[in-house]
Amino acid sequence: MRLAEHVCLAAFTVEERASAEPEREVRQRSTAGRGPSAIPGRGPGDTHLVYDNSKDYRLGRRLPIAQATAAVIAAQQERVRERFPDTPTSKLKLLPSPVANPAGTKPIGSIGEAHRAWVDDLPDIMMPVVVLVDGQLVTKMLPFDKSRIFPYAYRHSFAQRHADSDIAPDVLMDLMDHRELSTTQAYYRVSQERRREAVDRVTALQFDRRGNRVWRKAQWMLDSEHVRRAIGEVATA
Repeated sequence: MRLAEHVCLAAFTVEERASAEPEREVRQRSTAGRGPSAIPGRGPGDTHLVYDNSKDYRLGRRLPIAQATAAVIAAQQERVRERFPDTPTSKLKLLPSPVANPAGTKPIGSIGEAHRAWVDDLPDIMMPVVVLVDGQLVTKMLPFDKSRIFPYAYRHSFAQRHADSDIAPDVLMDLMDHRELSTTQAYYRVSQERRREAVDRVTALQFDRRGNRVWRKAQWMLDSEHVRRAIGEVATA
């Protein structure tokens, strides 16, 4: 299970508390790659987010989302409406500020501190890590560094999960509302599994001058490369 799935699962299963904004924003950011300014809308045959890309001055953007994500946002909207029944729905904020905000029209400024407290309160998130033990590469389950879990990281998780699912780069660029493909590519890495699959596909079709497949020799070279990469990743981690 990937880190984003661990955190998202925790966000869905954690008990409701008096201030649950961190959990709700985690759910939205990790599954939609967008923060609390986005609201759910419905088009013909689909569910999507309507949001403003204020950074690039592009308003009324639409992002397809899963029904489960829309349900989380709709439930939060209902909580806000119940909390501020006298305020017109169009003026309510999805995550209203808990300070000096009697009508619910003032958005929360930042969830940084609350999110950090929430993450630190989570149980250890164990992840498989390749380490060197007595000169040998060994996979061990080690706790993930929680300092690397912060709100903007969920946008990277959104990109990585789509890239690992073989979503075309131009489609992912559109989902993230980028103008340049190079911007999108900075949000994810090509995993070892995808590198292996790409090389395996080509290598399986290669022959030597005698007409014999070169797969066995190539496989040995690939395994050596995997070891080299793993050692490099451990050294730079």
